[in-house]
Amino acid sequence: MIKEDLLDKYLNWLKNEFTITKKSKGWFEVTTPFLDRHNDHIQFYFKEIKPNIFQLSDMGDTLIDNGEWNGLLQDEKRVKEYVGIAKCYGVEFNRDTGCLDMETDLLNFPQSKHNFIQCILRLGW
Repeated sequence: MIKEDLLDKYLNWLKNEFTITKKSKGWFEVTTPFLDRHNDHIQFYFKEIKPNIFQLSDMGDTLIDNGEWNGLLQDEKRVKEYVGIAKCYGVEFNRDTGCLDMETDLLNFPQSKHNFIQCILRLGW
């Protein structure tokens, strides 16, 4: 009984703390209750690219926030490290844009969203 009550309270809190804001060109901004190293809420973006197929992106914010963007592309070893870490979460690191990107379908969206946030947390430190 206590277990279910605690889980219900957590899930309700979690649901209430996520916000989704419509942006331009079909993109939506998701603000999560999870905090980055600056104590700011982690945000990411998504849009439907085909029926029930979604693209998730950090729009480059993770690397820009770290001040990593300029130095990262100069160091092939660091690029490979970022690519490898991102792949562990099913996320692509786009070297040209500095974005973390992921495609998912509606059925897998919850797990993909979770993995995407975990990737941002991992690379954001």
